[in-house]
Amino acid sequence: MKLSKYFMLAGAAAMLTACSSEEPLVGPDNSGNDPLEDGCYAYFDIAMASGAATRAAEFAGGTAEEYNVKNGKILVFGLPKGVDASTVVGRVQAKFIVDAEFTFSGTSSTDVELDASNSKVLASFKKGTFSSDQYEKFYGVVVLNYSSSWTPTAGQTFKEWSENQTLNGDLYDSDSNMVMTNAPKYVEGNPTVLSEINTDNVKDTQTELDQLGDDARAASFTVQRVAAKVSFANAATGGKTEFTVADGEYKNGKAEIIGWAMDLTRKTAFPVQNVWGENVAKFFETGAKSWFHSTGGTHPRCYWGDSKFYEKQMTVKECTDNFNFLGTIPAASALSMNEFEYIRPNTASYTLLNKGQTTRMVIKAKFTPDGVTAGLTLIKFKNVTTLFTEATLKDKVAEVVKKLLNKNVTVDDVTVNVPSAGWKKFSDVVTAIKGVEVEELPMIAEGMGIYDQTKAEVAVYLNGECYYNVYIRHFADEQEAAGITVKPGISTSIYNENHTGRYAIVRNNWYDVTVKSISGPGMPSNPEPDPNKPVDEIEDDSNRYMNVDVNILNWAKRSQNVDL
Repeated sequence: MKLSKYFMLAGAAAMLTACSSEEPLVGPDNSGNDPLEDGCYAYFDIAMASGAATRAAEFAGGTAEEYNVKNGKILVFGLPKGVDASTVVGRVQAKFIVDAEFTFSGTSSTDVELDASNSKVLASFKKGTFSSDQYEKFYGVVVLNYSSSWTPTAGQTFKEWSENQTLNGDLYDSDSNMVMTNAPKYVEGNPTVLSEINTDNVKDTQTELDQLGDDARAASFTVQRVAAKVSFANAATGGKTEFTVADGEYKNGKAEIIGWAMDLTRKTAFPVQNVWGENVAKFFETGAKSWFHSTGGTHPRCYWGDSKFYEKQMTVKECTDNFNFLGTIPAASALSMNEFEYIRPNTASYTLLNKGQTTRMVIKAKFTPDGVTAGLTLIKFKNVTTLFTEATLKDKVAEVVKKLLNKNVTVDDVTVNVPSAGWKKFSDVVTAIKGVEVEELPMIAEGMGIYDQTKAEVAVYLNGECYYNVYIRHFADEQEAAGITVKPGISTSIYNENHTGRYAIVRNNWYDVTVKSISGPGMPSNPEPDPNKPVDEIEDDSNRYMNVDVNILNWAKRSQNVDL
């Protein structure tokens, strides 16, 4: 029987828990140019909320739906005799034995509300599950809102399963309930994901189990969502979406934000947060930077983790194969002012903070220069800051022809073609000039700021629409041993290990982005992934019964302010 159950919010910083059951459930058997991109004007900072012991984040409850639980199961792993149980590297060698469903309630109702006053769930197993002399210890992993296809195979180690089992269609189930699994617990130098099962509190009958007392637990679990959450604060709060440029070349120009979406999001995720791999273990060692973990509360948290492709330098094709790319020009249907979006975790080495493998937000806006009618198509040449309309571009071309060739060309002699947005060649935009010979066109292009006609260096903002890429900051500048200022033309070598986590998506973190100002037009289209450019460029007497605690961690919320 699968019940639709709901965890209710119990305050912004409260832990939410599942309820108990009196009835067991039968279990299974087994240049003026911006640093990010030519034509984009973006400067970033992030405001980290005060009050958190780690300076990492505040805690936010989110919506009630984010706590919904429809079903749950425990995966049981046994650590073979002789394997060191004192280290995370040893514990992940535990082998899968069996899985069992939880019973959340003793009622036959199809809707059961679970709140913080209820603390127990029940599972049952075959007799003898925990009595084998093959195993040193037994551990459990909880999966809420699970898919049966994620269950490990018999004898598979926790390490093999967690590092190789991709959760396709994974962030929530068919009823939009969010998938949750064990949250790593920070222990200095030895974080743990697996929760040890106390076999003394596993009994052959429910009567014996109940005689242990209400507080007897075989294990206590704290879970977190597989997904991360991103919100656009300007949309979510009804905040400012219209901006006037305060200074510079585009002073008094106006930008209206009309939508946003997440881009270069991972296509797959893994069951739990990897805190034991060689890429990340050092961030939880004694003396590691405090923002990689918390130390307070009943379940100190790990704020970093390994992720597929963490150390893999990709080609452009590999980027589009493994990440969701919106396309050259995001479709209007893909851009929404909805409050938030759920996405998969995506962390990487500091050497791979590039524009092909780093998750980003795409903000769509309509830009109108001062004195120009709103909605007109705008044209900008790479090495010139001026924004032209079709009419003013014709004027400028005629002026350049007269100056360079001494020919009396009028605006009616210039043909401008701008049917689509994006980066174009000069000849795509200025398609003909009456009275100008073909061999004279390169001189005119150069006079407009184009020195290589074979390259697409003319930006066409169709109807004034433009796009801004915002790469999501995980840790703030003050949480790095050394800040950096990135300039055009750099290579990833400018980053060093101190910048680990500068840009990343970590599960169960809520990233809230606020636009503070806009200083000019963004890009004419959403750029394709470029991995070579850095970002800154279970019931009968044969079963045993178990009571288990399950806590759901609140979101760790990280706010980011952005100047565009």
